[in-house]
Amino acid sequence: MRGINLDERPAFYEDLQLKENDGDINLNHLETIFDQFKDYVGQDLEQSFILVILPRKGCLLYNHVKQAAELRCGILTQCIVGKNVTDPKRLESICGNLWLKINSKLSKVNHVILPPPNFSECFKIFDYPTIVIGADVTHPPPGSTRTEVVMGIRG
Repeated sequence: MRGINLDERPAFYEDLQLKENDGDINLNHLETIFDQFKDYVGQDLEQSFILVILPRKGCLLYNHVKQAAELRCGILTQCIVGKNVTDPKRLESICGNLWLKINSKLSKVNHVILPPPNFSECFKIFDYPTIVIGADVTHPPPGSTRTEVVMGIRG
């Protein structure tokens, strides 16, 4: 993958089967696991994160993970729904987006914006009265019949 370097070390791994409605039990169990993770990574904690695979979108376990890891233990996490990483058609785009999020959380650079060029020097057309029209077309979700076009005019 682009933009992130992975250690050769084996990953810390725990397979947990938590019950969604056991909030306090989950928090205490997760905190114990996350403390073990902190011991495992040692000084590399700032460059470490935990990838959590959740059973479904919108479950309470997401809140338990975030509270235990980020609020109680100071560990960065990235959660993803299990079915999103098992769909071979979407795997490449899912992983690409996932790496961008993780890279950003680890204070790495995903994108660099260059300073704008001096258009009047690059394009002589700007020496004359000019109108520039741009269109940004948003793509509707699958099944939608609605399209939107945003126009911008600069004179």
